[in-house]
Amino acid sequence: SGGTLETNSAITTANLRGGTWSHMAGAVTTANLDGGSCRYRATATLTTAVVGVAELDFRQDPRSRTVTNCDLNKGATLRDPGNTVTFTNGIDLNRCTTNDVTLDLRSHVRLTLGTPA
Repeated sequence: SGGTLETNSAITTANLRGGTWSHMAGAVTTANLDGGSCRYRATATLTTAVVGVAELDFRQDPRSRTVTNCDLNKGATLRDPGNTVTFTNGIDLNRCTTNDVTLDLRSHVRLTLGTPA
């Protein structure tokens, strides 16, 4: 709920409500980010990211990784300007628009519109 945390192994469910979490290694099944900032530096898959009024940041590690499901809610920030992430099922904006979130992505990118899962 605050402070600084660094993890270096697989995690089933992480609930971040404040502070800074740096994930260095291991797969994460579910990351519920309701506050604070997650610095995802692992190359292992993040299966489901649910981002509320929080930041999911991939800028600190240039290696490739996969996010299977990415749900952004109003107030969410997603940073991947280095194009290091493959979003398997795209990025879903839940009950919000692009004006309600911050997307820091590379230039020259295709955004395909559809109905969120």
